[in-house]
Amino acid sequence: EDVNFKMIEYGTSSDYEPHYVAAAEDYDLIIAMTAATVDYFVRVAERYPDKHFISCDNTVVGLPNVTSVMGNCNEGLFVIGALASM
Repeated sequence: EDVNFKMIEYGTSSDYEPHYVAAAEDYDLIIAMTAATVDYFVRVAERYPDKHFISCDNTVVGLPNVTSVMGNCNEGLFVIGALASM
């Protein structure tokens, strides 16, 4: 099966939620790389329970479709990069 990858720039805070919604509508896995957008990320994850979400360097609890990757930022980025290359 083909893997499609798209990197979306965060932009301003008014862009966060629309970007996550667009990603959730088009992709099966959505990865957030910053704690600054976590509130928007969680809202979208709640609205799309059949999609998979990864929160890098931020802990999200209580949502079965969200996995949190914690640790040194460079280690999290390595994991995310490895996932993107698959």
